[in-house]
Amino acid sequence: MRSIFTLAPRHLVLSALLLSIAEVSAQEAPESIAEGRTKDPYKFVGLLSFTSDGEEYIGSATVIKPFSALTAAHNLYSEGVGWSTSVIFERAYHFGSVASRSRASQLIILGGYSEAVDSGRGETRAGFSRDLGGLICFSQPAKGSFAIWRNNTRLLTGSEYKMSLGYGAEVHSGEELLRSASTRPFYKLSNSYFTNDYFGIESGMSGGPVFARSGDQWYLCAVNVSGPGYASDEGVGVRAIDVDAARLIKNGLE
Repeated sequence: MRSIFTLAPRHLVLSALLLSIAEVSAQEAPESIAEGRTKDPYKFVGLLSFTSDGEEYIGSATVIKPFSALTAAHNLYSEGVGWSTSVIFERAYHFGSVASRSRASQLIILGGYSEAVDSGRGETRAGFSRDLGGLICFSQPAKGSFAIWRNNTRLLTGSEYKMSLGYGAEVHSGEELLRSASTRPFYKLSNSYFTNDYFGIESGMSGGPVFARSGDQWYLCAVNVSGPGYASDEGVGVRAIDVDAARLIKNGLE
């Protein structure tokens, strides 16, 4: 298994842990949703930029509370380095245009994730099962509004239409929001770590949301945490919003 860590195309800084173009092409390739990026729920997703070990990277995040955005923990904390710095969230980013730009004042990750990373288990099922975090911003990214979320893994494993969003920066440029969608169900690999072979995601989509549609409403139910694994039965990996994640959102974010 390998993380879909991130890359920063603006500075041509590449992570060593990238999906290959062949792996992305084998699944449903992400497509641009430029025309709909200002509509619900796309309008809550944004580009996350940060510095780790002196290098600049990008990922993706989603406004989840008035002052906070949800993302993958590995965008916020990494082995041998610790916490990321200069973390900035740019909502509805599109080729330099943004709806809002917010700087993080505090970073929060699920308990147990830093211990897994520091012991070399960040890119294992145990690490991916804890790979979720959030940033509290100095200002409200979406003027107090935010995406609707649910602590309900059945939204992942059911037949509902699901879509993964983020700023892919491997096959694409990282300058536009991408969507990969399917009605195929996810299945559990370990604890809160789920996988799906029918989604195509790229480096940079890390931390981006998975939305499921139930009735006429979109619910954020997971975040992207890993690319296709080395084992044939492991596809795109996501960290579901469960009881632990709900507790972090309710009690840790603002």
